[in-house]
Amino acid sequence: MPSSVAQSGSPQSDSVQIPDTLLSDVHFTKLETVQPYLEQGSIPIPPPAGIVSALNGYIQNRHSFVKDDEEVGSLTDAATRLLEEVKGSNRVRNQDLVDMVGNKLEGRFKKFDEIFKKFDERFNKIDERFDKTDERFKKFDERFNKIDERFNKTDERFKKFDERFNKFEETFEKKWDTREKTLDTKLGDIQKSLERLENKVEWNRLEAIDRERNKGLNVRGKQLMPVRSHLSGESTPNGLPAMKTTTDLNKLKAPQLRSWLTLYGLATSGSVVKDRSLLWIYLISSIEEDLE
Repeated sequence: MPSSVAQSGSPQSDSVQIPDTLLSDVHFTKLETVQPYLEQGSIPIPPPAGIVSALNGYIQNRHSFVKDDEEVGSLTDAATRLLEEVKGSNRVRNQDLVDMVGNKLEGRFKKFDEIFKKFDERFNKIDERFDKTDERFKKFDERFNKIDERFNKTDERFKKFDERFNKFEETFEKKWDTREKTLDTKLGDIQKSLERLENKVEWNRLEAIDRERNKGLNVRGKQLMPVRSHLSGESTPNGLPAMKTTTDLNKLKAPQLRSWLTLYGLATSGSVVKDRSLLWIYLISSIEEDLE
């Protein structure tokens, strides 16, 4: 906790106090996401949306506001401590959420294990059926040899047997073809399920890489890199152009904004301003920050 605390009002019980050095800095007090908390002199925990990215931007841009190195260092140290306390306090409060997510993931992997065990059981049953079929063929061969010996004695009996055998062969081929097609269908379904699972894993990995690459791009003048969605692998909604800057973001109307939120599985708040902020923060932050 910083030693210098704002004197304009007592801080909330679940909050982090803002140092006086920052409250006295005109550039800090101009931050829109911070202004609602200047009077009380503290930032609530968990931090509201945009607080972490605003503090990061303030720290990175201090040299553009203040030329005195000593003053820059003092303000940067104060802002850095405030950022660490905000993130640290929020991380402690979110530990239960992290545990819950971990438990859910563990539960899903257990379900996958159960599914694969069922697949193994089914294939074992198929193998057993093939083994039984082989045994029947062996018995059939033995009987056929005996029948062949008997029917060699007469052409008439052999012709009748030949007719019966042809019918049996046709019936067997039909049943065999049906079982083979059923097995192929099941194997195809398994392959499709595995492909869908592989796609989801790959899309999650690509989105994490893209968001990490965009981390900290709230600095003016830098263009946003495309972020591939973990839901579809697409980086833009159908029919909409790529979004590279905050100017592009601010041009989005409500229907277009909803399309962008849907692309990444984000829920709309009903406010265009809040939805724009939510989308931008999502695209320039890492997955680890989602859990904080």
